[in-house]
Amino acid sequence: MRSQEWVARSLADVPVVESIVGVFVSQDGPVATVDVAGRRLSVKAATQLRVLPSDPVRLERRGPDLVVVGPTVNRATLGKVTVDGNPATVEYPDGSGVTAELPVVDGLTVEVDDPVIIDWSSGGTVLAVVASPTATETPDAPAGSGQTVTVQLFADQSGSYGSSWWTDEVWASSSYVGGWFYGTKIKDSIPDGAVILAASIYLPAKSTFGDSPNFGIHNQAVRPAGSLTVSSTVALSPRVGEVPLPTSWFDTLKASDGGVGVNHGGRNVYRSVGADGNSGRLTVTYRT
Repeated sequence: MRSQEWVARSLADVPVVESIVGVFVSQDGPVATVDVAGRRLSVKAATQLRVLPSDPVRLERRGPDLVVVGPTVNRATLGKVTVDGNPATVEYPDGSGVTAELPVVDGLTVEVDDPVIIDWSSGGTVLAVVASPTATETPDAPAGSGQTVTVQLFADQSGSYGSSWWTDEVWASSSYVGGWFYGTKIKDSIPDGAVILAASIYLPAKSTFGDSPNFGIHNQAVRPAGSLTVSSTVALSPRVGEVPLPTSWFDTLKASDGGVGVNHGGRNVYRSVGADGNSGRLTVTYRT
């Protein structure tokens, strides 16, 4: 039998999947209302991400059914408070005119015009207020002051290693390890005595497939000549956008060189620092 015929027969029973873009209207339990090509449809919802009215969403036709699988773009993780309180009204990103009413994490007070970090993986929560220090500055809060500080730390390099550093993209797959490299920014920006309250990483996925990637920490300030050792690994979920990280990692990273790496898991590919300057961006909130 010719190979083409064998492939055709093998795929004959595989259901056809079609991808469609629509506009989200509302959701009631497992049923979403979506506008598609001028028609308002009630379809199944299969996404754990928060979707707001007027958001563009992706639908898949699975056999006879249409299913909402999530928004078509990553929602901005930085915003500005326009109405304080809890919940607070937040414009995201600042200047866009797009707002949402979001709960504020316990213990945090926000004011109008505060720049804030939004955690969409939890359904949409104001996680922290962004402080003024830049990624390369050491915050001025004195040790033991009890002040809460949030810093953002941008990666200088990224890449993946097989038998060599063959790409600047970060691949989490069966054949490669990879990571983001921050120089000495992490240990320079977080005091040794800081209590880490929250941490997250921004992951701009180029493609995702299979199991969740295994993320961990490494001990390199820059890309080494050889391979990378990744320790304290966990399978992160979700795997795209602003993703929470274990705070315990930063008890190690605040005291030594290092960064975030991936050690196998599915076939997940993340954009390089050169392609997306926010790739691997760390947001860390701590108390002095």
